[in-house]
Amino acid sequence: MSENVDNRVLSQAMLLDGMYPGIVEKWAAACAALEAELADYKQAAEDIALWGDFNTLRAELALLRSQYYELLYQVATKHENETRHETALRYIRERENRTSGPAMMELIIKEQGV
Repeated sequence: MSENVDNRVLSQAMLLDGMYPGIVEKWAAACAALEAELADYKQAAEDIALWGDFNTLRAELALLRSQYYELLYQVATKHENETRHETALRYIRERENRTSGPAMMELIIKEQGV
């Protein structure tokens, strides 16, 4: 079907070109300009979508940074030769190992005498 439409358009263009010399070239140039403009609009739409993604990521990063610093500054005193991050991480690991995980399983096994 598309081929039939293309053939009709081509035959009409040839007829017009016979009546108005150079009209086909002008029409083709106008179509090419519209296609280029359309490509620019498509690129702009993609850029806007990417910018929206970028802003979303920036907001998420700001939230994560805020939450991280909130957690990090709960460490009142860091240990010598450790960063505040390392001290916080060690505190969390020590606490988790006392209430769950392998250390707690060992304690349960010892208490049950298994």
